[in-house]
Amino acid sequence: MQHLRLAHPGLDFHVDVKLRPFEGRWLATADLAEDRPDVGSGDTPREAIRDALRALGEQYASDMGASAWLTKWPLPVPSLRFGFMDQRWGR
Repeated sequence: MQHLRLAHPGLDFHVDVKLRPFEGRWLATADLAEDRPDVGSGDTPREAIRDALRALGEQYASDMGASAWLTKWPLPVPSLRFGFMDQRWGR
């Protein structure tokens, strides 16, 4: 399981995302609200993250999903395309 902390310059907060393979697909859970996580799935990690972040709006979800997919785990790497830093941590 990968743990990601995603941010976007247009948002005042970060989003914690958990990503893992599940039955031949990818499953992402995003902590957007206090009551329950938002869940997304897809054929790729990027699709699953975008799906989980869809409550933020298509542009934010797309940008944050693309940035997470373009960077390398587990080291923090700045995304020049979107101008923000993604932080990763995990086991």
